[in-house]
Amino acid sequence: LFRRGGAAVIGQRLRSSGVFASVPYTNAAQQEALPPTASSTDSVAGSVLQVSASRMEEFLLAELSNMGKGRYTTITLVDILQHRSKEDLGRLAAMIQAEVPLRFATRVQQIRDTTPEWQEIPELVELHDMILLSFRRLRLVELGEGHLEAFAEVVEDVLSRHMRALVPCVARAAKALKERKVLNHAQLQDWVFKFMNSRKGSNMLLWHYQALLRDADVNHIGIVDMRCCPAQVCRRAIDFVKQHCAMPGLDIRLQVTNNDM
Repeated sequence: LFRRGGAAVIGQRLRSSGVFASVPYTNAAQQEALPPTASSTDSVAGSVLQVSASRMEEFLLAELSNMGKGRYTTITLVDILQHRSKEDLGRLAAMIQAEVPLRFATRVQQIRDTTPEWQEIPELVELHDMILLSFRRLRLVELGEGHLEAFAEVVEDVLSRHMRALVPCVARAAKALKERKVLNHAQLQDWVFKFMNSRKGSNMLLWHYQALLRDADVNHIGIVDMRCCPAQVCRRAIDFVKQHCAMPGLDIRLQVTNNDM
């Protein structure tokens, strides 16, 4: 059904006042140093506001805390198909900047809530810093109308780092939690599931953005393969499980609620 998609100046939108601030970032290993001050222009009055690095950090941490409460919705195929061409990239970028950091912030908070000693577990720190870096970059990149090059670079950066390292990093963190007896088996399963489940929605949006940047073909809308029938894929999977898994009384039922999807 889906196919995968293939230092800049980053801005921080100060949403509380309608003020925009452009802040350069460095490509340090796991941290980004904000400059001593950052100039921003009030979009209404045209005045210039100087924002210190510490003040900028306060805004970012406040957003992280507010967005880390798990209040995000499931990304559906209908949501994806509302963005069908390059003309929709601006709207999709705004959706990504709103939705994906919610998931990243929630996962960061999940790590911090796992144990008060999470900073003493190197595998948790590694996972925490990877996701926090992605949160920072998505929240700091400025969406200029008709100028999405910086945003595309951030999407590419997040995808390349997460696709290469996120799953192994989660596995290492889970192993460390098990060895240290921080979580029992059931708790650990739930802990890993939350990471992998939220990852699906994030990746769908980011892959779709990348796919729309490329030249479209008649069989695809972004990552969506229009020739694919999800119900048929599920039926084949059910048949395969029934044939190869000798489980007495196994009964798998498929309910198709929308035959046009």
